[in-house]
Amino acid sequence: IMPTENTASISAAFRRTCIMLGKFPRVVYLDNGRAFRAKFFKGCPDFEQAGFLGLYRDLGCEVIHAWPYHGQSKPIERFFGTMHELEVWMPSYTGNDIAHKPARMKRGEELHRRLYDKLGGRPLTLEETHAQVARWFAEYENRPQLRTHLHGKTPAQVFQDGRGEGLSPQDEQRLTLLMMQKEVRTITKDGFRLNGRLFWHERLASRRHPVLVRYDEHFSPDSVLVYTLDGDFICRALDRERHGIAYGLHPAAAILGTPEQEAELRAALELKKRQEKSSAATMRSLLQDVVLPETRARMTALTAETPRVATPRVIPLPKAPVVTPEAEAALAAAKEAARKAMDAAPGYTPSDLKRWKDSQERYAYLFSTRYERGVELVPADAAWMEGYEATPEYERYLKRRYDALRDMYTRQRGQAVQSA
Repeated sequence: IMPTENTASISAAFRRTCIMLGKFPRVVYLDNGRAFRAKFFKGCPDFEQAGFLGLYRDLGCEVIHAWPYHGQSKPIERFFGTMHELEVWMPSYTGNDIAHKPARMKRGEELHRRLYDKLGGRPLTLEETHAQVARWFAEYENRPQLRTHLHGKTPAQVFQDGRGEGLSPQDEQRLTLLMMQKEVRTITKDGFRLNGRLFWHERLASRRHPVLVRYDEHFSPDSVLVYTLDGDFICRALDRERHGIAYGLHPAAAILGTPEQEAELRAALELKKRQEKSSAATMRSLLQDVVLPETRARMTALTAETPRVATPRVIPLPKAPVVTPEAEAALAAAKEAARKAMDAAPGYTPSDLKRWKDSQERYAYLFSTRYERGVELVPADAAWMEGYEATPEYERYLKRRYDALRDMYTRQRGQAVQSA
């Protein structure tokens, strides 16, 4: 009996039924509700949740779901009407429809409401509900059913006729294990967290991967079973705080703590040393058995395959040729001719060798070269510059400006000559 419909209540009822029935049912007929379609029962094909294989499928039961919104396909609906005779005797009974509500719930019945409060009317507690339901079932199972398919037998007689030989201890253990809740958790350096608790085991120290955790919050809340996603058992992890596994210990506990705290600190230090020794032994074994043999084999193969390099032969350099006086004179003459050619070349790049956006840009370049820098223009540039100065474009837009610049540069050059 649970306040709400959930997988925990369904699995607990199914487990008790199998133990009482003495066998596993071949077919399980389920409602179409959300809780009954949970992956806990049907199974989940997702690879990341490979541990959730489905409760009924693991037990060899076939699952059939009732039609949605079809009350005739649900035999349990008829039994709810039979169980109504128990409900009418409960203090908190509110009626099964509007026409059959208790008097206290009708309009204007203040006297009935006060009488209900005086008599202590209230809902039953969970323990009282268990007792009343058990009492009613004990009476119902021994009641002959004359007008149903039982043909005058009692429900208890039909149940005993179909009861099995009983579950073996292995089957009960397997059933209990399958009833445990399952979740996927990822191992960290401190273990893994489940329901706000931190669980740990020494076998988890070197693991950092998702695992399947089975647990029972009622019978063993301080320990959980840890499996790989493939279903291989790893260990039984314990609650670090409940079992005092290096949880919340201060280093000064050996000096300021109680004897219990000192013992916990010593146990935590011993655990850390065991982990260090285990890790060192694992790495030493890996080094001796894997790394060193592979390195030696690789070096041997490299030495055998490397070709031997021959010593290069030293070739003597040729002697410098002897230069005759005639060759020296010819070289000096060539240098002198090159120097004269460089001096005869213009001190700027002729405008014919460059690209211009328009004539104004070319004229500005030649004007700056001739008057600002004082470099003599080649005949072609001087002729082009003289021809451009005779165009209407120059006369209208540029003449006044460049005449002023020409006078300024001429005056500056004359002042420089006088000062020299």
